[in-house]
Order: sequence, then structure tokens, then C-alpha cells
Amino acid sequence: MKNKISEFFNVTFPIVLLITAIVFIFIDELPRAALFVALYAVYSISVNLRDIDKGINNLWYLIYLRNKHDGIE
Repeated sequence: MKNKISEFFNVTFPIVLLITAIVFIFIDELPRAALFVALYAVYSISVNLRDIDKGINNLWYLIYLRNKHDGIE
């Protein structure tokens, strides 16, 4: 259940941020719209950095296993 809630949040949060920014643009509140666009950018960058970190961890683990197999530690 917790996984489904987290997945739902990860899908809907960026969409809500962009829709909110569009609404503020239409009501002529440009500073608030810029704030929501900035929040969207920060969220997107953090998701990409998390994916990069997982990839690097997998790479280091594979290197560790190879060195362990070769007797290098």
C-alpha cells in the first residue's frame, strides 16, 4: 500500500506543479508561477540525481564483485 501511495505521489506531484503554474500565469501572478516552475525543476533534477546515484551504486557493486572474484580487496 505504501508503495502504491509513493508511486501515485511521484506521478501526480509534477503534474500538479505544472498545472498550478499555468493557473497562476492565467490569473497574472507571474512570481508565483515562476515559483512553481522552479519547484518543478528542483523536483525533476532530484529524481534524475537519484537515478544516477542508483546507477553508480550498481556499477560500484559490480566492480566490487569482480575484484572479490579476482582476489583483490
